Amino acid sequence: MKISNPEKLHDWIITLLLIIIFALIFISSLFPLQLNDSWAEITAALLQEGKGGKMTLLDLIPDIDTVTERLLVFAPFGFLIHQKLTRHFPQHAQVISVGLVVLVALAVEIAQAILSMRHSRVLDFALATAAGFVGIKFSIPFSNIFASPNLNTAHRLLPGFLWLGNYLIVCICIAAIIPANTNISEWDCHYPLLIGNELSHDRPWQGKIRGVAIYPRELTANEIRNLSRTPMTPENISPRNEAEAIALYSFVADSNNRILIHNHTGPPLNLAINRPELEERQSDGSTLHFYESLPAMSTAPAHTICNTILASQVFTVETEIVSSNLMQDGPARIISNSLDLENRNFTLGESHGDLVLRVRTPQNGSNGNNIPFETQGKVLAEGWKHVIASYADGVAKIFIDGEAAATPLHYQKTLILDTALSSMNILAAGFLLFGMGVMAGMLFSQQPPLGAAALSIFSTSIFPVITLLFLAIWLERHLSLVLVSAVVFTSLFGFIFYRKLRRNLLDVNNYN
Repeated sequence: MKISNPEKLHDWIITLLLIIIFALIFISSLFPLQLNDSWAEITAALLQEGKGGKMTLLDLIPDIDTVTERLLVFAPFGFLIHQKLTRHFPQHAQVISVGLVVLVALAVEIAQAILSMRHSRVLDFALATAAGFVGIKFSIPFSNIFASPNLNTAHRLLPGFLWLGNYLIVCICIAAIIPANTNISEWDCHYPLLIGNELSHDRPWQGKIRGVAIYPRELTANEIRNLSRTPMTPENISPRNEAEAIALYSFVADSNNRILIHNHTGPPLNLAINRPELEERQSDGSTLHFYESLPAMSTAPAHTICNTILASQVFTVETEIVSSNLMQDGPARIISNSLDLENRNFTLGESHGDLVLRVRTPQNGSNGNNIPFETQGKVLAEGWKHVIASYADGVAKIFIDGEAAATPLHYQKTLILDTALSSMNILAAGFLLFGMGVMAGMLFSQQPPLGAAALSIFSTSIFPVITLLFLAIWLERHLSLVLVSAVVFTSLFGFIFYRKLRRNLLDVNNYN
């Protein structure tokens, strides 16, 4: 394959790929585009006041989705911008590329501070710039690849594309294996406990609630049946204490209009509504009415509840509710231990008369919604309902009035090839591996054949498998033989497909 003007082809391809990368950076980093209304809200977002004043800018806890996202978009961006500048500013391409990577990464974090649904962190900025620098460093050996006007462009690009494919495979392995864990291990104990809404006030629930209990274990069938027959009123705390409730709320207001916790393990964690006049209207004996957008929220972060659940790796939420609007959606937040619309430890909500349970795990994401779990058939219709929702050992369950309201969701069974990849991501990875096999077959045709063969085999089979094994051992994950076989044979199939196609074409040409 000879190209008459490889420099123009190179420049056109790089420009097109840069446009695509910019679009990916914009979509992955800035959506949804919901602006903060004022500078005060921007400052509050930076300080993340819902986390007890902990500055999100200095939060050094890595988020695997963000890590993978930065690796996938900023390393190719660094590579492409350096390739683009090498042609126009060969003497200063490296310095300008570094500056542009830093500028774009900084612009993303500033823009995220302005958006109410995103968070700025120094760690994210560091990850983006580091990935960009890797891309620039990788680009330098290939900066003069188009110097010869008679260059066989496709074959000269093959090693670079193979290593770029390897980089993407590593990112996919990280995204696939690390989240494939259903343990409760990434909860943030700075989140408050909320009833009736999120802190952002845009997921209001309309209904009445009689009590809330949280347990650091899974209740037995007998306990579920007995508690479902025992109203959640102040005089019925004994059976819930016996079931080891770590938080038990009854909604009786004191002289300061605070909704008192009736029983709790550890320091008191009171709930309150920010406007007392609404609280007076919303409380009626032991029942709390929700028809305004303001939530009842804990006056401090739910440290004890969170830490106890982290220690036990199991939790159960019990409540007694009646829905006032079977068309509310969002899901509308009934009980939530969360910071905003995208960050939660758990949430029990309502969507069109059905219950939705979200639990944060590495597999399920920081919003707990990668694999949704909800009931069917408007289970909240027809008056008061006693609700128990639990999560234990990767299994979620919901009971209404003592009876199972949905088939338990076994999150481990939702994994594909023992990874957290969706079917679409599996398909995309398959195409990538097949394409790498095809490129390896093209490279195999080059001279010297021994070096080409070694690079082909290493790139398409050995390197991905070594990466998978290393990550599995490091993270103590079980690695499926089916997954390893799929990685090897998909790329091998691409290699054989190209070699067979090439041989047939050569036979046809020789015959003619």
